[in-house]
Amino acid sequence: MKRSGCIMLAERIAIGDGVTLCYIHTEKFKTNHMSINFIDELSEERASENALIPAVLMRGSETYPSMALLNRRLDYLYDGGVGSRVYKKGERQIMAFQFSFLDDSFVEETSLLFDGMFEMAEEILFHPLVKDGAFDADFTESEKQNQIDAIRSKRNNKNSYAVLRCREAMCEGEAYAVSELGSEEKIRRCDGALLYQRYREMIDTCPAVIFYIGHADKQSVCDKLSAMFGGKRSVKAIPDSVYKDAPSQVKTVEETMAVGQGKLTLGFRAPTLMGSDNAAAYSVFCDIFGNTPNGKLFMNVREKLSLCYYCSLLSEMNKGILFITCGINFADKDKAKDEILRQLEAIRRGEISEEEMEATRQALKSGYKELEDSPASLENWYFNRILAGLDTTPEQSLEKLLAVDVNQVVEEAKKIALDTVYFLKGEEA
Repeated sequence: MKRSGCIMLAERIAIGDGVTLCYIHTEKFKTNHMSINFIDELSEERASENALIPAVLMRGSETYPSMALLNRRLDYLYDGGVGSRVYKKGERQIMAFQFSFLDDSFVEETSLLFDGMFEMAEEILFHPLVKDGAFDADFTESEKQNQIDAIRSKRNNKNSYAVLRCREAMCEGEAYAVSELGSEEKIRRCDGALLYQRYREMIDTCPAVIFYIGHADKQSVCDKLSAMFGGKRSVKAIPDSVYKDAPSQVKTVEETMAVGQGKLTLGFRAPTLMGSDNAAAYSVFCDIFGNTPNGKLFMNVREKLSLCYYCSLLSEMNKGILFITCGINFADKDKAKDEILRQLEAIRRGEISEEEMEATRQALKSGYKELEDSPASLENWYFNRILAGLDTTPEQSLEKLLAVDVNQVVEEAKKIALDTVYFLKGEEA
């Protein structure tokens, strides 16, 4: 196991045109984890089709033309797992294909599972079920409805809806306002032929980052992926996310629905991005402000003053945006907003105790130690830094975080600016 200190190290290897392997050798887990992530620019034009592609590919392939046959093959591979998801990091849309499988050292047949799951990955990605230049119509229509249901489900969850609406209002006209799931209107207009065209564009032009976390030696993984991605690709450049300053006038958006609890979300512009020199100081600021149980928002807005049922901080360092979101009584909107801003001002004045700094350091140490407890956590950590153009180890990052002092935190607090206030209230409020 290649390690530095206590956390597994990743090695980055160029596999083909626009394809990067992030290889982490470890025998900690009985199962091996692989994900293949295609990256596209987040845009209204392509988001809906991009979001549908993984789901349709998972419905069947040339060799396994139904989910029943796919699942039968997975059962033979000792209950191997395949899945997909679509999400965004900043203004990039990620189409992810995930594969997990028991290591061959736990079965009698040598290389059965390793070879079998790479064969399955190639089958799903490169040999889809296509007729006359179009994906299967039944598969396409079924997944269109599933996608529409997912969009509606996200809006029906009022906690996530409040953040979504704040994001849409705050980033109107920016790519970041586009949903990674697409829109109902564009999904309805999509058919198997258009979707297959978008699929070919994804395979031929989108850069890909592949994660392998498991037992197999590096050369074996590289050989399999090189065979899979060895062809010539015309890979396009994906632009960086665009940071925008907050306007001089704070936007205020209120909506009324049949809800029993108010949802207040404050959206801030935060100019310190993942690749910035002072990213460590900004991360510590977020923890002191509201990312931990010892943060000022939890300790004061929720515990001391009981102004909210929950209060969360969501930071998107790939875009330069920070959200504070909370559930409140309708009548407490102004009190909660004022107290959140009051806690921010306290940090700006340097009102940070050594106890708060030490609690934050301990939380950071625990968080980094927990990175290696799950392949998904490791992947997310490294992926964020790959997208930011960083080549750093977890230990190096933790060292920078632990070296941050109060003055650096104060400077980061002074940089963020309130952009938008969104409030969802009940009909009786």
